Amino acid sequence: MLNSSPLYDLKTLCQNTTNTDGDDFVGIKFEWNTNANRYDIHIRFPLGYRIGDDHETIRKDILLLIQTLTTYGDKQSVLFDSRLHNTQKNISFPIQAYLNIMYDYLNRGNYYIEKDEIYTRRTQGKINWNHTIRKEKPIIQNNGIAYLTMQVRKYNDTDKNLITEINRFCVYDSFLRLGWLYNHNLPAKPTIAFNKNLFISTLHQKLANTHKDKDKKLFQSMLDIVNFVDTTEQNHENYDFGTTQFEYIWEKLVDDIFGISNKQDFFPKAEWQLYFSDNRQSSALQPDTILQHHDMFVLDAKYYRYGITAINSHLPNSASINKQITYGEYIFNKFSEKGKNFQVYNAFLMPFSKSNQTFSTTNNYLAIGKANSNWKKNSFNYEIVLGILADTKHLMSLKIKPNKNEIVSLADTIKKNY
Repeated sequence: MLNSSPLYDLKTLCQNTTNTDGDDFVGIKFEWNTNANRYDIHIRFPLGYRIGDDHETIRKDILLLIQTLTTYGDKQSVLFDSRLHNTQKNISFPIQAYLNIMYDYLNRGNYYIEKDEIYTRRTQGKINWNHTIRKEKPIIQNNGIAYLTMQVRKYNDTDKNLITEINRFCVYDSFLRLGWLYNHNLPAKPTIAFNKNLFISTLHQKLANTHKDKDKKLFQSMLDIVNFVDTTEQNHENYDFGTTQFEYIWEKLVDDIFGISNKQDFFPKAEWQLYFSDNRQSSALQPDTILQHHDMFVLDAKYYRYGITAINSHLPNSASINKQITYGEYIFNKFSEKGKNFQVYNAFLMPFSKSNQTFSTTNNYLAIGKANSNWKKNSFNYEIVLGILADTKHLMSLKIKPNKNEIVSLADTIKKNY
């Protein structure tokens, strides 16, 4: 049963990260509260994310945050597992497995119970004669027929109950860690003692013998949880799910929504011509994203604070501006030589909330100014870099990537403000 009054007020759990003084974590922190016998939850959203006001909207916001972190987390962006004392080992908290277990329990309305009998060929055991007659070939004897092998039930009642008890353990652990998301009462504590080897062996057997996708998903999620829970975890240690380097996720999010797949064709390269050995090519400059819509747009995703603070020092510096101009100039010159007629535009994409009081707008993309260089005449579009604020929640909510509508909208915003 769902509680009529929340166990957790989701609004009080959520904040935006500030990216100042080490406050750069984006994700969920779990801190065990011994007195309350539960986890204290701290949820941090990225710069510019508009957190909802009502319980249901905030829950959707949290699920979107989890989805974004799960989709884009990698070796660059994912947070190290805090339980491992900052060793070079990536976080292993299987949050999707925990959600799968919760959803299965809520949809099923009960724990998993083995209903289908699984039979195997053996010489002894509890025989199912219907299966045996259909699947086994008998030997004809003078006094009748005989079966050398029979179809017998593979699992006894103890085995069948075991999978239910493992599910009970996983359900309890899931609601202990994530039940606050749905404000659900904590189910009864499992009576079975945690036995990692037994649980893993049982789940591997179940996975090998099931053909139902729903059950496979359930058993795999249970296996992921059992692998995560070890003997030290029984002490309810603190842990995190998230990243301290959301800038990498911001870059990949922008590239997925707006970028072309062959952007490597637009990387400026350089080469040493050496006197004493073979030529060696240096690494190429790599722009974050190349957007193509009639003209070319070189986008640099900057996870900077300007869209929140409106402080000039929180804008990209001269080195970033000059590098962006180099990208644009290379693309313009390379493709102009091939007779292609198009313009090249440069833009920085920075996060903001369109409900921000300073930049209050109904638009998802907002131009805030141009950056010019003193080493160019600024007579070509690529010699100017436009600053664009992009609504963080809007980008994270987009399901279609690349997104044609968003490409057109951003391209139009850039061209109108040059």
